[in-house]
Amino acid sequence: MKKGTKIVMTASATEMSDFFKNPFIAFTGGFPARIVKMWQSLTTKFGVYGYPPVPYDENGAKFAPYGLRKVESVLLENGFDEDDVKIIHPYQLKDFIGEKTKIVAVTSMDPMGLAYVDLTYTSMIGFDDECCNSWEFRKLMTNKYMRKKHLKKIVGGAGAWQVSGRKTREILGIDTIILGESEAIVAKVFKDLSEGRKVPPIIKAPQVQEKDIPVIKHAALHGGVEIMRGCGRNCQFCSPTMRKRRDYPLHKILEEVKVNIDGGENFITLIGEDMLIYGCDNSKFIPNSEAVSEMAEAIGRYPGVEVIQPVHVSMAAVAADPELIFRISESWRDERHQIKGRYTLHGKKMMSAETGIETGSPRILKKYMKGKPLPFRCEEWHDIVIQACGILNDNDWIPLTSFLLDMPGETEDDTMKTLELVDDMHEYNVFFMPVLFVPLGDCILRNERKANWSKVTEASLELFLRCWEYNVEQYKYDYLNSMTKPILSYVSRLMYWGYYRWRRGVANHHFYNRLLTKISGLS
Repeated sequence: MKKGTKIVMTASATEMSDFFKNPFIAFTGGFPARIVKMWQSLTTKFGVYGYPPVPYDENGAKFAPYGLRKVESVLLENGFDEDDVKIIHPYQLKDFIGEKTKIVAVTSMDPMGLAYVDLTYTSMIGFDDECCNSWEFRKLMTNKYMRKKHLKKIVGGAGAWQVSGRKTREILGIDTIILGESEAIVAKVFKDLSEGRKVPPIIKAPQVQEKDIPVIKHAALHGGVEIMRGCGRNCQFCSPTMRKRRDYPLHKILEEVKVNIDGGENFITLIGEDMLIYGCDNSKFIPNSEAVSEMAEAIGRYPGVEVIQPVHVSMAAVAADPELIFRISESWRDERHQIKGRYTLHGKKMMSAETGIETGSPRILKKYMKGKPLPFRCEEWHDIVIQACGILNDNDWIPLTSFLLDMPGETEDDTMKTLELVDDMHEYNVFFMPVLFVPLGDCILRNERKANWSKVTEASLELFLRCWEYNVEQYKYDYLNSMTKPILSYVSRLMYWGYYRWRRGVANHHFYNRLLTKISGLS
């Protein structure tokens, strides 16, 4: 038996993949696992295995999920030796787990496939009830090297609540679950476990102050750089918005940019719930334009930064300060005046960011997310969104917008208001991501009923279809050509007549016929 490394940290294959440096493709981790298994079985003979793994060598993974990098930093700053702490790709388990190994720590965003995208699209596409994220996590936890009796296995991350049940922990062999922000307690937990002391099976970590959160020591996946934590808008279906916002000082942000650049990454992802309220010092969420602009300019001009990807922005903040997006965009342009975005639309570089619109109904907005439109009123939400779309497009931004289908207590009138909003957004360059409402286990609405395709209203189905019909119409020329169109046409017809025409459970076959016809370019 090999000696191994004292503390090994990893994640599932989906979370240790850079997905060809495209964070958007990472959403496919929420698609049915059976389709991916079939693809893998077909491509293995050509040397293609699963998801494109991050580069790794005898020292471990070159890039790793941001949360693991934070834990690594805490350990290294609290007396653990760098040779005893390694972050690895799951393909390396056999090389790093041995008799010397005390702890294997795993992070996961969605270990049981209970998040919005996973539940929505796995159940809609069919073929399997398990999504790729869940399948890969289970495959990792049941790996024979993870089953060594002397190991203590810890699971943390945003999705840790999904595997906190006693039976689930027993089946997967999990000794300890850490819920919440681990920086304040993780060093003690690891020290106790490595020295043979008992720790509770479930540990709820407290929120930490910004000053107690260390800078990462090695490059993160997609060049992750945390600019803030929490939000404070208090949307009841969301976990981060319930947490008090803490902004990082600019010098700390730039330290992490440097770590990523020095580690070989030219792609910087700005992690935060709303980049545009960075440094905000008022209760109305009016942007601090100077603080945001200073941060954006410093990152944009940092040597080696070629691509920038903000994770989230809010439509309300865009509308509240129309000049701010212009200032950010100008500071993020290269010598050819192209914006340093990841995506291309009709041959032109575009910036993008996720933004939660969720509904077009002021009633639903007031009931579950009344902080979302601040500094405006809920009744103004429709106009706020339209105005923000125009501002973003004028500055070469494509908002990746989410909508929640079938929220608790939602009526047909509420859904019709959302349909009206979606229809009015059609004249802009946006990307729609409609998802079913899911009661996440660490949010206020955790005890509400989960939406499912067999019970959604006709209005919600229409909303879903219109969103995707727009997406396809808007972007089809970027994926349809003389070669792909006949292939998609054949595959779509085969799927419809061979499976969806006879499937029961999700609405009816007309839903799939309309969707597949549009995607394949036959419409």
